[in-house]
Amino acid sequence: METYSGHRLHTRPRRFKFEREWLEVAEVVGQWQEPENLTFLVTTNDARQYVLKYYHHGDTWKIDLWPRSGPAPG
Repeated sequence: METYSGHRLHTRPRRFKFEREWLEVAEVVGQWQEPENLTFLVTTNDARQYVLKYYHHGDTWKIDLWPRSGPAPG
């Protein structure tokens, strides 16, 4: 996972590895803070959408492909 960190850690994801492939983030569609994690809904250069969750406790990321027909995460 590569992120831009400005005034806080992980301000914006830039690219990430999913199933052995590096994917570039084309757009951050949404982001929100929950008590245990920071979540981003992103679109990659190949037009797929992913949910990226950063868990503060443990300093770990979870990455899921987001189905376009499903409801917005959150």
